[in-house]
Amino acid sequence: MPAATPAPHTIFSYQGYDIDIGPKNAGPLVLFLGTTPTLEDVKVFVQSLYGDCKIVPSPQERKALHSSLEHAQPEFIQGDLNFIERPKWPGLQFPQLRELQKTESEKKIDEIVESESQSEKYKNAYMKELIKKAEVALSSLNAAKKKHQALMLKNELDAFRTVAREYGEGSRARVQQQILLENRLNSLAL
Repeated sequence: MPAATPAPHTIFSYQGYDIDIGPKNAGPLVLFLGTTPTLEDVKVFVQSLYGDCKIVPSPQERKALHSSLEHAQPEFIQGDLNFIERPKWPGLQFPQLRELQKTESEKKIDEIVESESQSEKYKNAYMKELIKKAEVALSSLNAAKKKHQALMLKNELDAFRTVAREYGEGSRARVQQQILLENRLNSLAL
């Protein structure tokens, strides 16, 4: 008749003492407590979690316990048990919102829209001229096989047309798209 296999133990060390948790629910243990507990606190806490618990204070008993564990085929042996203070919850923290201050480019665009949106320069004729200029640049880029630049210009041209159609001639968004398109055309002309 085969001998019964001894149940595994789990050992935790704390302040020079070993805590031997019996076979019931043997496994690793991490405690999060507000303060460093006394041995009695540890014993009560461990017993509430695992059931059997034995605190072994003397080195002789510790030695005997380790030798008995060798025959008990321990499942898990841990070194020191660290009690980690749980940090206090700081509460809800919201990111600092920047004050609503416009950047220089936003101010510049606003000035252009305000001062020149009614001028002839920004009327329909200018938009047609700009689109024509962009289409000429687009066809020359396609002819020169500069596919990436052509694709980028096509995207900007499409965006410009869409914004002009949806927001109207004097809108800030339309002027912003126009400046982007002009810059793109100028960089291609260099």
